[in-house]
Amino acid sequence: MPFLRAPKIGSQRRDGHIDLYFKGQQANEDLICFFRKHWMIVLPQIGLWAVYNILVLSLVLVFPKVGEIVKNNVGLGVLYFGLVVLSTIYLHKIFARIFSYFLNIVIFTNTRVIEHKKTLFLEDSHEFLDIVKIQDVRKYQNGFLENFLHYGELLIILLSSQAAKPLNHVPNVNFHFRCLARLKKDAFFADRIRKTEGLGQRDQYSSSILNTRDTNYAIQSVLEKVE
Repeated sequence: MPFLRAPKIGSQRRDGHIDLYFKGQQANEDLICFFRKHWMIVLPQIGLWAVYNILVLSLVLVFPKVGEIVKNNVGLGVLYFGLVVLSTIYLHKIFARIFSYFLNIVIFTNTRVIEHKKTLFLEDSHEFLDIVKIQDVRKYQNGFLENFLHYGELLIILLSSQAAKPLNHVPNVNFHFRCLARLKKDAFFADRIRKTEGLGQRDQYSSSILNTRDTNYAIQSVLEKVE
């Protein structure tokens, strides 16, 4: 999912990623942050690729001897050819998984959590979660590697259902946990403000939000429309 530079608009904010947009972005939706899964998920594929290169190099070094053995034996020749074909297919499979690591992405906006899953040939899917439908967000870091390399799992629990959406191998998991929790809080208050203003009343919580200096851009835009 490529990110494009937004058109030049004088009144448009330019802090962070707010000046970027992506395919499928809704009106009044701002890009907060995005990430790919932690590099640990692709490390096994890189290791397999290194092992494959070592095997190929070894085969090249002993190829003259292998050629002499295969030359006068049709069965061994067919077997050798089959091994070459299978190794080539496996090499392409390794590279397809490595490319998939760069194609898969998770986006946080001020209204949605978007997960884009894509492979080179077989998959291209999107999953959307509305921020206002999130009931709780939990962070898990289990084991030495996850704590040492600062990655983990975010579990998003939805309202009015037992469904939960896990996000695995999240890099810098503490930052993204705080970011999603803040977005959830801001979206809740923005939705509450819209409802109370629509009814022509303002409760204590809405009044406190209106006086909060660090209210995010989404809430500010809602208040500007109300006023």
